[in-house]
Amino acid sequence: MKKEAPKCKRCGKCCQSSSPVFHVSDLPLVANNHIDLAYLYTIRKGEYVWDNIERKGKKASKEFIKIRESETGCFFYEDEKKACRIYEYRPAQCKALFCEDTRDFFRVYRTPRLTRQDIVKDTVISRLVEEHDIRCSYEELEGWLSRVEELGEKAVEEIIKLLRFDYELRRLVREKLKVKPEHLDFLFGRPMINTIKHYGLEVKREKDGSFLLTIAQDCSGVTVPSK
Repeated sequence: MKKEAPKCKRCGKCCQSSSPVFHVSDLPLVANNHIDLAYLYTIRKGEYVWDNIERKGKKASKEFIKIRESETGCFFYEDEKKACRIYEYRPAQCKALFCEDTRDFFRVYRTPRLTRQDIVKDTVISRLVEEHDIRCSYEELEGWLSRVEELGEKAVEEIIKLLRFDYELRRLVREKLKVKPEHLDFLFGRPMINTIKHYGLEVKREKDGSFLLTIAQDCSGVTVPSK
């Protein structure tokens, strides 16, 4: 008798551990509005992330797009029902992932990933995304962080200037171009006033609107760049 092929037990562990990364083959899911940009966010090049494959924190070598996460894992995972709310339109990684045989998953994993350039067609917004990547790159941020001891207040001022540009650009795009607030994490990645915590720092906004850069209360697991 033939041995039955293993089947998914629908334990939900894969959905609870994280959310999928989008590949080029997933473009129709976004282009045909099966998954709205509000449910996506961008990890930008140089940003610190947790790598589920290597099981460690690392800097992203390239940008990639993910579905948002909730307290129970992937945003679209329903814990009580052990089910996916967008099962019919789930991304390629989800279709391929099977914990007892990961060969198909790694085949998909090695294919090109979707980027914002593949999705954003508005030329004005596209240029703003490019400008933001230049002026608010994590390489630029780390460069100033590594020189704080050498340059003191000058380096701190440049860091705050970078964080403020990231903050104000989001406000401008929201107010002037009428971009939905929930689309901003897709267009510009996660706010840098939040991701700065990866370096053991946090931003406090003063009553006059100015930014104050301080040492984060919880500095566990942070990475501080060196020269």
